[in-house]
This record gives sequence, C-alpha cells and structure tokens, in this order.
Amino acid sequence: MKRKLSVVNSIFLFILIFIVYVSYWLKSTFYNIKFEGILYIITHREGGNNDAVVYDFIVAFIIFIALILVLLFINWISIKLNKQLVLNINCFKRSKRLVIYPISFGKVNNVLNKVIVKIVLILITIVYFGYSFKVIDFIKHKTSISMIYEERYVSPDSISIVFPKVKRNLIYINLESMESSYSNYLNDNLISNLEVISSENISFSNNESFGGLYQANLTDWTMASLVGQTTGIPFNIPIDDNAYGKYQEFLPGIISLGEILEEENYNQVFMIGSNADFGSRRQYYTQKGNYEIWDYLKAKELKRIDKDYFVFWGYEDKKLFEFAKDKLNELYEMNEPFNLTLLTVDTHFFDGYVDSECELKYDVSYANAILCSDKKIKEFIDWIKLQPFYENTTIILVGDHLTMNNNFLNDNSDRKIYNAIINSPIKTNNTKNRIATVLDLFPTTLASLGVEIEGNRLGLGTNLFSNEKTIGEEMGFEEFNGELIKNSKYYAKFLK
Repeated sequence: MKRKLSVVNSIFLFILIFIVYVSYWLKSTFYNIKFEGILYIITHREGGNNDAVVYDFIVAFIIFIALILVLLFINWISIKLNKQLVLNINCFKRSKRLVIYPISFGKVNNVLNKVIVKIVLILITIVYFGYSFKVIDFIKHKTSISMIYEERYVSPDSISIVFPKVKRNLIYINLESMESSYSNYLNDNLISNLEVISSENISFSNNESFGGLYQANLTDWTMASLVGQTTGIPFNIPIDDNAYGKYQEFLPGIISLGEILEEENYNQVFMIGSNADFGSRRQYYTQKGNYEIWDYLKAKELKRIDKDYFVFWGYEDKKLFEFAKDKLNELYEMNEPFNLTLLTVDTHFFDGYVDSECELKYDVSYANAILCSDKKIKEFIDWIKLQPFYENTTIILVGDHLTMNNNFLNDNSDRKIYNAIINSPIKTNNTKNRIATVLDLFPTTLASLGVEIEGNRLGLGTNLFSNEKTIGEEMGFEEFNGELIKNSKYYAKFLK
C-alpha cells in the first residue's frame, strides 16, 4: 500500500513540476506570448514544423529534471547523514562555500497535513501558470465588453471604394518575424538593405528615424497578423472551435482585401514555403479572395522539389523567391491585374534557417538567418525593378509580428514591426511619429494602389497616406490595444 502511495505521490509531484517547467520555458523562450496565441497554435498545428521546438523543449526538460534529481540526491545524502552538507566550490580562482540543509517531509504523517501540503503545491502551480501567461488578464478580457466596433468599425460595403481606371498590380511580401530592431544587434545592423529600402521609399515609423508599426493585441502570431493586415480587425478566435476555418466559412461577416481585389478581377496567388494547412491559411486565402495556393505541397505536386525534400518548414526562401519569379512572369503574361502575396520563413524563431549561400558572420544562427534574409529580399526587389510589370506595380514589405525568440534581443523597450511601401503612386510626408499597427495596412494597401476610399477608414484601420489620425493616435495606443482584446458583441454577432 505504501509503495502504491509513493508511486502516486511521485506522479503527482512530477505533473506539478512539469506544469511549472512548461510555464517557465514558454515564458522565457517566447517573446510576449499571450494565452490566446498559445490556444491558437496548439489547436492549429496541421502542416507545421514543430520538430525544432519539441527538440529544444525535450533537451531543456531533461537537463531540468537531471538538476532536480541531483539536488534530491544531495538532499537524501544530507538526510541520511542527519546533518547539513558543506561544499567548497573553487571557480575562477575564487572559493565558494555552499551550505545544504536537509529537507525532509517524513514528519508529515498526519493525513490532513499531507492533503494541505498537496493543496498548497497545487495552488502554487496554478498561480505560477496564471502569472506566466496572464490567465487572469485573459479571463478579465473575456468577461469585459468593448464597444469599439459599434463606435469605430467601418465595413467596406458601407462606403465608396473607387479603383483607378488602370489598375495597379500588387506584390505583398510578409516577412517572418521582421522588426526594425534588428538594425541594432551587438552594435551591428542585420538589415542594412531593408533599412535603405525603408529610407528610399515610404515607411511608417513610431519615431523620427528608423522605426515601425506597433504590435497590436491579437495580431501577434502569423495567422492573426495576416488576418489583421487584410481585414483591419484583430483575429479574436473562438476558443471552443479547434478547427476554425476548416469546416466552416472563415470570418463570414468580414470583407477582406482579397475579396475586394477579386471583385476587381485581380488574379491572386498566395505563395509560401510551408504547408498552407498550418494555421488554416489555406482556408482563409481560398475563402477570402479565391487565391491560388502555391505552397510546399504544390511544389512537390509540380515536381519543383523532390517528393522527399524537406528543410526547416518545407522549402527555404531561396526557392520561394525563385518560384515567385516564375509565377510573376506567368501573371504578367495574363495581361490582367494581379496580387502576389508571399510569406517568408527563413527568419522564423528559434534559430531561423541558413542555406549554403548565407554568410556565417555570427556565432548565433538566428543572426545569420536574418542577415541572409535581408540580402535575399533586396536581390528579389532588385529583380522586380527590372521587369516590365514594375512600372505599374506596388510592392509592400511588412513583418508579420515581432520575433518570438525571447533570447535574441535583450532590449525590449522599443521593438517595432518593419514596413516599407515601394513604387506607390501616391506619397505622404506624414510618416514619422505615427501610432500605427498592421490593422492600418488594410486601407493603406488599397490606397497604395491608387484606390480612393471614402472616409479613409476600413475595419479598424486608417489610410496612413491620408491626414486622418489612426484610432491608436486618437485614443492612445494602450487604450486602443486594451479594447482589441476584450469581448465584443458586435464582433461575435456580425463578423465571426
């Protein structure tokens, strides 16, 4: 009987330790991770590459357990000897004296005391988990009601949206985890080419120099950002639907950028180097604009890569840009306006992907991946500028979100999302000291195509080329950001 209780207690203790460790690991590994993001990533894993994440977690967990076992072994010795242990540790010519006092739960014989101890341990675990992921804030937000949609939301079908007589093409490149903060890494610049592109074209900054967009709530993982950029609203997912977008219409109440361009007879393609099923991206782009999906599976189907080829998330950005060049030539020959949307992957956390052509300048793989990505993006843009369709094409570069690699950038004080608009037919001098988010890119993207938007607002976004203040500028970013994460009866009833 005692042996069975001992096994049960050991399992109980291991579960608590595991929960505490997972909480600590996620919080220390992922930058500014929120409970909503965790829920979405857990429930939308199809087609993703979680091998690196799982491997790092397992290795770290084994080290963690080994450390606990060593401490327990030392404690056991101390108990057996019935005295404190004194260890002299010599390190770097300095002597450290470590005193270990025996800790024994042998005196906890009373059943009530044992129950109390277990309850206390459970409460400590729950509190730590809740603190790590701000679960209390999550519950608070889910029980708070926002009126921002009733007061601020502008549906595209409620206003006039007028395209120019000659419609412009759009090349929209989502840059994985790309932030302007990379320009100051160990007093070096990992994105010197992107910074030059920013300075020579239109880029919206939070300061007087090289900055970027604020990261808004519910746009801080890739799929949420893609939705935010193309609809002007955050992706406030229903947590009771694990297959959101797969077996039903994806956000049926909204009108997206893709649907507006589809109405204007644009040929649209979404190209990525991974499986489009991951995060319900296939469902979103096919349902919201009838995009042709060109992903890892498509590349295998067309024999552009070997059937057993797989690196990182599928195929690397080097191949993505090669395939995109071919697709752009195809689209141009169709003699109709087109929208080619790309999503890069080489700069995905933790360590990114470095191919054989990349310079290994740094000891940190992620830094090399970012440096290499910066070069490849410039080369792709330079190629586009030489093509016959460039004159009538707007190019948008934007990071999807800040990097989740919490161990890469130590200074988290002023991190912003990279953005640049190239070859826009309209200009603006109002690019500095802006409070803008990816939600503002919805109307701004249309404006960069020469589209006239009545009132210069769509969704919760504002046309940044106009003289209108963004909602964040009117309310202040913190207040605006707080409203986005609250429950909305309007959102629940009319949008999702």
